[in-house]
Amino acid sequence: MLERPEVLANGSVPMKIAYDLLRGDCQKRQFLFARAATEGDERSLAILSSMMPPACDPHASACCFTKHGELERAIAAIGARVPH
Repeated sequence: MLERPEVLANGSVPMKIAYDLLRGDCQKRQFLFARAATEGDERSLAILSSMMPPACDPHASACCFTKHGELERAIAAIGARVPH
């Protein structure tokens, strides 16, 4: 449903960044981390958290980052805003 431009256009800002993170390939996702830090919600937090060990295996997935400052900052920023 989100593939339809008219649906995506009416989505919230947090939904759009979660969608962009989910649909982006692994190399492009890292350029979305700063935006996710300011615009993301629990949906983005779940996606970003799945990109770091122990949730993923860096040897098995190109989307798994062992150390990435921007990713860690985005997770921390969203985690500070979103109730757990």
